[in-house]
Amino acid sequence: MLISKLVAAIISLGLLTVNCSGNALITPSPGIATDPVHNADVINIHGSVKHLERLDAFMDQMQRRQDASVVISHYTIEGDPIYHRIEYRNGAMNVEYDTTQDKFGSGKIISYTCQTMDKSETDTEMKYSLHGCSGEAPDWDVLHLSYDVSKQDYFAFHLKYGDKLTNEIDTIDMKLVKDLNNGQMQAVSDFQLNREENQQIYKKLVLASYLTEPSFAACGTQPKYELKVRINGGERQFQWSECDSADNKKFTEIAKLMIGIVESGPIYKAMEGAQ
Repeated sequence: MLISKLVAAIISLGLLTVNCSGNALITPSPGIATDPVHNADVINIHGSVKHLERLDAFMDQMQRRQDASVVISHYTIEGDPIYHRIEYRNGAMNVEYDTTQDKFGSGKIISYTCQTMDKSETDTEMKYSLHGCSGEAPDWDVLHLSYDVSKQDYFAFHLKYGDKLTNEIDTIDMKLVKDLNNGQMQAVSDFQLNREENQQIYKKLVLASYLTEPSFAACGTQPKYELKVRINGGERQFQWSECDSADNKKFTEIAKLMIGIVESGPIYKAMEGAQ
């Protein structure tokens, strides 16, 4: 959906200046750690986005009127990259749309200027949009993330946590297990979360790019979290400990969100009262 919108927008930009040489004019800022495999700072693989924080950092620099640039790669279904290169220099924003590596694209780099870029966010989607652009499409999305859990046929998870992974939040088998730390366990069956709670968790998972392979650091300790996520017919499993590694921090935040939602609910409070 995102790529089709981008292609449609570019087709309508008939008055833009085209760099037919196929050579990129914009390079990333020296301070940005471009991914050498994807030749980009932000990587969008069919809605699963890695290093989104780098796009936020670019926007922060731009809003403070500091020179900056960022490269976004969008992958087609066939696995070909399409690049957005955005550069902010001396109060002006220049954008390149590069389809030279897309076997089914135009094979050109189209250059244009835009006045502003902003970010909008709701409970179910996030957009990074360009405004005041040259050509016939002055406003369009450079990146669109959707995380509406109601559009999924099935979403559930199983989180184990604690020093021995003995506490459990399991919406797959609908149970809740609490370690009483005295050799005994307390369990509740028929446990489930409501749509709003699932929406909060699903959003965090999408923004953490859970479909890619997280780079968890060992942290020198045994894993304190184990998470299984099932969405429709797919399943992902993760183990990690709590430390300062970027992916460890992201997934620890997700685990703490899950735990916080459950511990603030009536079922968990009833379990505590029964001790």
